[in-house]
Amino acid sequence: MMGLFAVGAFNPDNKIADSTAVGLCLFLIAVFATIYLMMEPLSLAMFGTTFGKFLFNIRIRTSQGEKLSIGQAIGRTFMVFIFGGQAVGFIPFIGWLFHIWLAIHQYLELTKHGIVSWDKNAGYRYEHRPMGAGRWVAIGVLTVCWFVLTLCYVLYHLVSTMSKGS
Repeated sequence: MMGLFAVGAFNPDNKIADSTAVGLCLFLIAVFATIYLMMEPLSLAMFGTTFGKFLFNIRIRTSQGEKLSIGQAIGRTFMVFIFGGQAVGFIPFIGWLFHIWLAIHQYLELTKHGIVSWDKNAGYRYEHRPMGAGRWVAIGVLTVCWFVLTLCYVLYHLVSTMSKGS
């Protein structure tokens, strides 16, 4: 998502970053990182899952089968953010591609081993049920929508900067 904002941060005439746009981009990265670091643990503690895990029919539980406490969820979120690569997701352009790779990698690791490394180390367990066709369709539709929105934004920005230059 941050890649969308980063596209607008550069001046096409002299390739020097516009300081206002770069400042806005950095501010938005900080806002989204803060929201992520608050919403994920709340979601895990309240529902035992996040939106993405819900789509893949995954729930995280303690070794006793209970939902994570808010403290456990906060600790897990920071572990994932730092050691699970989520922090890279806030780097414009690279992060978006990395998130797609990370989601696929984690799903494959989960289906092969039953858990990802940071949850195994913390003693958590996953409840994973088979995914029906409806979930796969929802994931496909959301992915296509994200690609289309990204492409539209980038093309709009390119066209508007080209028209200003002529």
